Amino acid sequence: MKHEHWMWTVMVAALVPGMVASAEDAPQGKALAWIRFEKAAESYLGTPYIFLGKEEIDEEEAEDLLSMISEELRERRFAPVVRLEVDKEMPEYERQLIMRELGLESDDVYEVSGLLDLTACNLIADLPLRVHKYKSWEPVVPNPLVHEGETKDTQDIFAIIRQGDLLVHHPYDSFAASVQRLVEEAAVDDRVLAIKQTLYRTSKNSRIIEALRKAAARGKYVTAIVELKARFDEARNIEWAKDLAQASVQVYYGVKGLKTHSKVCIIVRREPHGIQRYVHFGTGNYNEATARLYSDVSFMTCDETLCGDATSFFNAITGYRYQKNFTVIAFRQYNRRNFHAGLFQFCLQRPFSRRILI
Repeated sequence: MKHEHWMWTVMVAALVPGMVASAEDAPQGKALAWIRFEKAAESYLGTPYIFLGKEEIDEEEAEDLLSMISEELRERRFAPVVRLEVDKEMPEYERQLIMRELGLESDDVYEVSGLLDLTACNLIADLPLRVHKYKSWEPVVPNPLVHEGETKDTQDIFAIIRQGDLLVHHPYDSFAASVQRLVEEAAVDDRVLAIKQTLYRTSKNSRIIEALRKAAARGKYVTAIVELKARFDEARNIEWAKDLAQASVQVYYGVKGLKTHSKVCIIVRREPHGIQRYVHFGTGNYNEATARLYSDVSFMTCDETLCGDATSFFNAITGYRYQKNFTVIAFRQYNRRNFHAGLFQFCLQRPFSRRILI
């Protein structure tokens, strides 16, 4: 007698949480019992599995990067699968059937013991159960910035930076009191003429974005380099780009064929002695939320050499003027291997020289 095996797939919306809460017997109706989504699904569907697909973007044929990324997002759920994650206990015949239907090889399949999606644990981590959590860290205000407004030489963050370069370490040093303050003060400072900034990943209700909008509304020349190819943040960045453009911000979408992963902000200010530029270089995103979690470094200066290199960087990104050689910063572009080889040689020859990579 011939046996037939039937299989079906169920598409699960991305908004469906990875944990299913049960409020039974929980105090004040608060759920303390959690079931993994795949285990809940297993009781109805059998052994669960999940596959993630991502289609490669052909930028060489794209004339409009914004339209191309928007279309790619719409088509993502129908894109070719490049990775298959399955429960370790999944029957072999089911696994082989899926691989055959999706055109995958064994190297494309990853067995998982436990949670298929570890981000589901955030639901539990976010519960207000302080007894089970480490004591939270409250970032401190960097000492030079504590004295802002006390004297003529420290009347604003620009005066403090003129006193000397600022190096802050997040999340131990406050992002809000340093980088965020720099952008927000620039937005409302009547002496500030222009702000240029890169944006890779931002928070949901970004104070940085709001500051750029406010600066543009006050007549300042504001430029934003929004990287549309920030993986899984493409939709949010598209919305930010459209929102900033509507606020009269000059928006650029990065460099064709490359990701603009740099974190740079340059501010042009009119001062009694003439035009003065200020620049911020960072290793972390302009994101108030993750700046409280991730370890990153921010550097703020008005050094003319660094500001000149930052200006050249923005000119290159926006297509105003291409510049291959920079004085201090290292602009990684097309040949990554040669870039790193040159960097190693530079560090060997000048072990104590400062060098900024963007």
